[in-house]
Amino acid sequence: MKAALLARLKDTSPLVREKAVNSLESMVDSNDGKTIQTLKPMLEDSSRNVRVAAAWLLKSSVDAKSRAGVELQAMLDFNADQPAGQYRKAMFDLARQQPSNALAHLRKGIAWDPFSPPLRLEAAEVLTQLGRFDEAANELHALCRLQPTSAEFRYKLGLALAESHQITGAADAFKEAVKLDPQHTQAWYNLGLALDALGQVDESIAALKRAESLAPKDPQLALARARVLARAGRNDEAKAAAMQALIIQPDFPPARQILESLAH
Repeated sequence: MKAALLARLKDTSPLVREKAVNSLESMVDSNDGKTIQTLKPMLEDSSRNVRVAAAWLLKSSVDAKSRAGVELQAMLDFNADQPAGQYRKAMFDLARQQPSNALAHLRKGIAWDPFSPPLRLEAAEVLTQLGRFDEAANELHALCRLQPTSAEFRYKLGLALAESHQITGAADAFKEAVKLDPQHTQAWYNLGLALDALGQVDESIAALKRAESLAPKDPQLALARARVLARAGRNDEAKAAAMQALIIQPDFPPARQILESLAH
């Protein structure tokens, strides 16, 4: 499949080449080196549309002053009078490690379309990247109001609240997330951590066990339970949980460290 797509980059039809470039986005996003190297010559394609499509996929590294780079930015500016256009300009800035510029575009897009989940979600992620967790939580609160049945948005809200040290609010958000999606492993895991921080050890252990039941091959979950139990002075249970982590992954130093600390 990949070889066939790359071969289409040499098609005589500009439209086929453009579609072939666009179809490679997921491979570029996964940092596939061969695909990226193969795309670079497309920045000099005879078709402007092909050049712009390639520049968009290579936006993190394309020379902004090159022909393709200038053409891409002109296209982004042309569409910047719409929320979707502001979103794309934000993605360009993020790819080029300019989160503050990206946030300005996202804010403008949200002002024009306050009911857009993608804009608010991306704004929340940029704010988190910038360490502005209270503002990220505000965006995620708005997202949860827009899509009240989304477990993922509740989970992300919980993460933002935890980062801003609002542990009770974080626990409540994680509880809502697992209520909406009982199979959300990470929400159960983070709920366990939040409940532990609130001193609710039994409830924390129950949440972590639920996470383990959903992802039985993840040693981090058993390790988290071992740490909670060790802090609570329930050493025998903590040892058993650490041993469970080692059964899953025998070469797992954090679990061995817990066992060594409990042996003293």
